[in-house]
Amino acid sequence: MTGTWANKHNVWVNSIKDPNYNYWTIFRYAKEHRREIKTSIFSTWRDNRTKLVGEGLPQTDHLILNYHFDGFELDTQNFPHDENQQYIHKIDEKVVNEAARYIKA
Repeated sequence: MTGTWANKHNVWVNSIKDPNYNYWTIFRYAKEHRREIKTSIFSTWRDNRTKLVGEGLPQTDHLILNYHFDGFELDTQNFPHDENQQYIHKIDEKVVNEAARYIKA
């Protein structure tokens, strides 16, 4: 998603403290090439969109994706966090099902 290796994009772990947006993501290249292209992201974590892709940030020229389905790691009511992290598996299933539905539609 970042478009390059960690030594360039500066994302080494999931905490994503200081990404280097000088290295474009595939989303940014796509929108730069063809503004009308439809982009979407399906992810367990909201940070993949807001921090890795940098949606809406000045550093990414205010890149906006057409659709996103993410952030379920924050939904502890529908996905109670358990010690073995089985909730991640349940979230991943939800994300995969939505991605399949969206692509089919």
